[in-house]
Amino acid sequence: MFTCVPDVQDHHQTRGVVFYLTLVFMLVSIVFLLLTVVAFFIAPEMQNLHGKCITCQSGSLMIAFVALTVIFLEGSSSSDAVCIVVGMFWSFREIIAYFETFCFGAIIFKMIA
Repeated sequence: MFTCVPDVQDHHQTRGVVFYLTLVFMLVSIVFLLLTVVAFFIAPEMQNLHGKCITCQSGSLMIAFVALTVIFLEGSSSSDAVCIVVGMFWSFREIIAYFETFCFGAIIFKMIA
């Protein structure tokens, strides 16, 4: 994971097969999350509460994957300000993911039952 410690050894100096496979899978995830968001915007039958929840979840995951990909490519060479901003973003993203998954899921379950 990403740390704000300046003396951490940069593991990206030796970019091997694992580095490029991880990068490819991150980019594939971003593309398919974007396609999920677009599909839910296009399909009128999915513009209900459940569809909006999935759209918000996929959109926030896509933004998080973009941030993680940028961090992954930069390694530990980013500044302290970038590190703090990304750390705060990631913390709030986790809180939002919890809220979306559990709270909206409970609301939808009550509506269906």
